[in-house]
Amino acid sequence: MLSLPLPAWADTVVPVDRLRTQLQGRTQVPIVLPSKLPEADSLYSNITSNRPDGYEVSFTYTPDCQGTPCTWGYFSAQLGGSVDTDPGSPQDTIEAITLANGIQGYFTNSCGAYCTAQASWLSQGVLYSASVKNGRRETVIALANSALQTARPSASTATLTSRDPGSRINIRDRANLQSPVRHYGLSGDSVRILAQAIGSDQQTWYQVQFTSSGATGWVRGDFVRF
Repeated sequence: MLSLPLPAWADTVVPVDRLRTQLQGRTQVPIVLPSKLPEADSLYSNITSNRPDGYEVSFTYTPDCQGTPCTWGYFSAQLGGSVDTDPGSPQDTIEAITLANGIQGYFTNSCGAYCTAQASWLSQGVLYSASVKNGRRETVIALANSALQTARPSASTATLTSRDPGSRINIRDRANLQSPVRHYGLSGDSVRILAQAIGSDQQTWYQVQFTSSGATGWVRGDFVRF
């Protein structure tokens, strides 16, 4: 029996700079975009929604696509969004996954007239979702990882917080509790967010810079208020 090789698909490069420039005029959430569309040839990228609390970019087979038949997938951001972990039907798939940079997220696959594979994660109160119509698990995770690996560190401001307003907050060299304490902060201190990571304790940590002194270090996420 003759076995024919599967077709080799090239990745589509996403015009990240163009999309970022267009989004910056309105949305107020940290802009995260994939740099490539895995296993997809010659797709078009267009902004389908741009709001202060989020955005959506569609990836389509035609430049003027207006509906589902010509759509390959989406990438979206929604402030205050959450992952629905309740399956709509017994055929739906929902599972926890680990994405690039140790980010914890969810893979879902739900089917109606067609199936939608999606990888989602939360960052700074924003739900980011990468979706592929009738897509494979590996494809949608690769799409999400492309966005995470090319994301620029957010320079948004935040405030340190503590249950005891008078207690000192440890600012460490690295994102784990065994790392040496580099500085101390107090509840109410203003900081800039430079980076985000999942620590050895499986908690979200932020690299912060104090706006008053310029000192930097890592602090666990439950001591940061956005």
